[in-house]
Amino acid sequence: VCGGLDTATIYGNQPSIGRAIASEGLLGGGRDGVPTPWVQTKLWRSVKPEDVVKTIKKDLKDLQIERLDCWLMHWPGPGRHLNYPPVTRTDVTVVKADVREPDPSSSESTLLYDIEDVGAPSKPSLYLASKIPNANPSKVISCPSTWSPSTRHKIWSQMSKCVDLGLTSTLGVSNFTLPQLRSLLTYCSTHNLHPPTLLQNEFNPLITLPPNLLNFLHKNNIRYQAHTCLGGRSKFLLKHPTVIKIADKLRVETADVLFRYAKKKVGNVIIKSDYPEKVIKNFRIMKCGEWDITEEDMNRLDGIKEE
Repeated sequence: VCGGLDTATIYGNQPSIGRAIASEGLLGGGRDGVPTPWVQTKLWRSVKPEDVVKTIKKDLKDLQIERLDCWLMHWPGPGRHLNYPPVTRTDVTVVKADVREPDPSSSESTLLYDIEDVGAPSKPSLYLASKIPNANPSKVISCPSTWSPSTRHKIWSQMSKCVDLGLTSTLGVSNFTLPQLRSLLTYCSTHNLHPPTLLQNEFNPLITLPPNLLNFLHKNNIRYQAHTCLGGRSKFLLKHPTVIKIADKLRVETADVLFRYAKKKVGNVIIKSDYPEKVIKNFRIMKCGEWDITEEDMNRLDGIKEE
């Protein structure tokens, strides 16, 4: 049983997901009365405003569906260091950045970007992006060189248009801060656009949901969805003594503890695995039927700090 599917253009797996949806008969109620899964995908930050509608149509074709349940803006901007590290389909690093002022005598090809309001330091900064020779330029997926904070709103205008076109039922955002979310809602209000109904952010014992953000979401009827509940690639949480102790006591894996922690805290959780048996197991964890974490242990998890 699949309650929902979360993917993104950048993941490169939408064609295979589409084949799975079609082969399993999940459209129109699925086989034997199985509910149609909620399907959401995310628009990558390299897409220009003029290509937004074309992108969602390609996503729908790949997923073999007529309409998304929710379409999310994957990131609010290019990132703190303008595509660094870049997203590529290889391991080639093609862009680096620092906060030096440009050297007029340098022969390096450089670009300057004002990255105010994209998660950078509190004061606006200019980041110098130096292009490094790349043997696979076609593999690089980066932001337009003309990106600015206003680009986010231009893209959202086109995403809102996709609701009117019947290509998605709702819109959402991912990895947004409260100031970015507040700015977007103000823009939607003044321009009569569809507002976001979902915020998908990282959530785990190290990165929780601030009370002021939670209140803002409730006030504006925006649902919260957690991702990266295991703490990302560092594996810090999976190896943390507190998590291990709780897992040993419950006779489960440390990943199980972290997924259940997020489920108890925020309810709506994105879980993933490359292994079918773990997908089934994770689904059972979300059902919260066989075991649970005590309030005392929840408090212990709340107290974990990154060393």
